[in-house]
Amino acid sequence: MGEAKRRQASGIESVSDPRLTEMSNDVSDLINAWMRRGVDYDEACCVVVGVAADYWRAQHGDADLPNLASIVTAHGGQPAPADISKN
Repeated sequence: MGEAKRRQASGIESVSDPRLTEMSNDVSDLINAWMRRGVDYDEACCVVVGVAADYWRAQHGDADLPNLASIVTAHGGQPAPADISKN
């Protein structure tokens, strides 16, 4: 994955494809739905990240997992969704 695509995927640069915003909202809704069903948010997030890692590995291989980790850690310091505190 090129640096520009990695920065865009990490949220460092704005994403111009509205489908990705819709996808992000769908994933957030999915996590919230499972939280309302009693699944702890830590567990729900770990499942989503694990599935994402499996798809990443299928596309890029195990050796590229640090690049996925860099995308995740790039979100540090950003505001969390307001919904988390309500559940």
